[in-house]
Amino acid sequence: MVSERLTHAGVVPYLRKDGQIYTVIITSKAGQWIFPKGRIDPGMTAPEAAEVEAFEEAGLKGTVKPEPVGLYIQPKNQWGDETPVEMYLMAVEEVLDDWQESGWRKREILPLAEAKMKVWEILREIVEKAGKSLQ
Repeated sequence: MVSERLTHAGVVPYLRKDGQIYTVIITSKAGQWIFPKGRIDPGMTAPEAAEVEAFEEAGLKGTVKPEPVGLYIQPKNQWGDETPVEMYLMAVEEVLDDWQESGWRKREILPLAEAKMKVWEILREIVEKAGKSLQ
């Protein structure tokens, strides 16, 4: 989608239970509810990087779909840079009780519609696209 500018990837983790779609959200350093995302390390694809971030930031294991569900632009950081973040769907297969960043991140598993209202506003369109894709 963004090719040479793409430096970050993330996941919209989902689970199906009793005919309903749930997603997993986590807190950012600023306390906003977000999805796992992070830098794409050299030699990794965007989906591979997104899978690593889901494991480290949210304690999730699963299968990341190869096609992106959307893209958002993270607002300017302290250096004045905007960061494009390509998002992927991830079918959650395991939710760990203890994970690398569990000491400072909160995690919630919510119905997709409820998560849409709770996540950082910039992510709501991604949740909408994810929901349509998972129907």
